[in-house]
Amino acid sequence: MIGNRCFFFCVPLALAVLLSGCKEKNSDAIEHLRGDFAAKREQLASLAKQMPPLGSVTKSTLPSKLTPPISHDAKGSGAVNSELLMAAQVANPDVVLQSPQQVDLLLGDELITCLQWTGPNNPMAASTLSARHGESLEKDCRAALGYRYLVALRPSAYARPVAVDEQHYTPGKLDLEGFLFDLSSSKLLGAFHVSAVSADRVTYAARKSERKEDRLEAFAYSTLWENARAEIVKALAPLASGPFTTK
Repeated sequence: MIGNRCFFFCVPLALAVLLSGCKEKNSDAIEHLRGDFAAKREQLASLAKQMPPLGSVTKSTLPSKLTPPISHDAKGSGAVNSELLMAAQVANPDVVLQSPQQVDLLLGDELITCLQWTGPNNPMAASTLSARHGESLEKDCRAALGYRYLVALRPSAYARPVAVDEQHYTPGKLDLEGFLFDLSSSKLLGAFHVSAVSADRVTYAARKSERKEDRLEAFAYSTLWENARAEIVKALAPLASGPFTTK
């Protein structure tokens, strides 16, 4: 009987989520979302073209306030209305940035994840695609489609930490240009510039099989990464309605 009910009623999504055993698969939700996220990809590509030439941002031109304000408390329970991405991800959500050779501050959240899931290179495993969590997946992705703001982060100068020996390294430095977009109008609202450096010294752990210089560089890079994220928070916090935090 249940099998017959599924056969006749699982096609309409509204009925499917009400019937036990007929819940939407992740793969079905992705198909429902694909068209809207294809349009979002096109919008992001157009935003990427609005960014001025590399190195042209030397001071903040961010507005003094936003209406509505940014809401991005990744460590709290508040609403989120913004996404922070590397500029390369805005141009191509499927790009893979290899750290530490390339800078990826890993600030993206639901929007970039849903863009990748609905794109041509969906990284989901077959078992995940067939899992019946499509209703919650679709809900989360549609919420991400409604984000009001996008912050694109572009490295304008980058030197990663390089080990001299097992205890010493040349400190790393990162200059970032940030661009704030209103996704409701595709308008560039302003830009900002931040700089970060790695810690002068770090302590690190290494297994016997690991090269100590590599571990030293990795730990030093992590301090550069953390300091850059902290500077971004400082730049955007005045525009937020509450705590502005990252993961």
